[in-house]
Amino acid sequence: MPTAPPPAAAPLPALEPLLARATAFPAQSPDRGAVMACWMLARLLHGRLVELPERAPADALRQRAAAAQVWCDPLALPPALRRTVPPACIALGGADLRAAADAVALVRDAARDLLGPGALAPLDALLARARALAPRP
Repeated sequence: MPTAPPPAAAPLPALEPLLARATAFPAQSPDRGAVMACWMLARLLHGRLVELPERAPADALRQRAAAAQVWCDPLALPPALRRTVPPACIALGGADLRAAADAVALVRDAARDLLGPGALAPLDALLARARALAPRP
């Protein structure tokens, strides 16, 4: 079960508050798992903003999303996140940036009490940026 970021994960200073928050909880706890899942989804969403779908091959998006789901699967998660994380991974692998942001927002909402203001702020900023860049429906 992952309790730390994957070793190959490139540092993203904007998301460090999520990792810092994760260390506030015991290693195998659902609370830590929830924060780590939020971090992984935030990394994927950040990647979508850096490499928008028109520049990223659809297969690459799906592969990254599938790898994130595999990484998140063994995490101990509260029930609300167990229901929201897999669909968020799937949405992040699709072409619809707004749907991806909305799915990550559902995970954020389910984990809000665990994240605290310091970890919520960068996640909220990332979601706002994604929604601003997403085409209007």
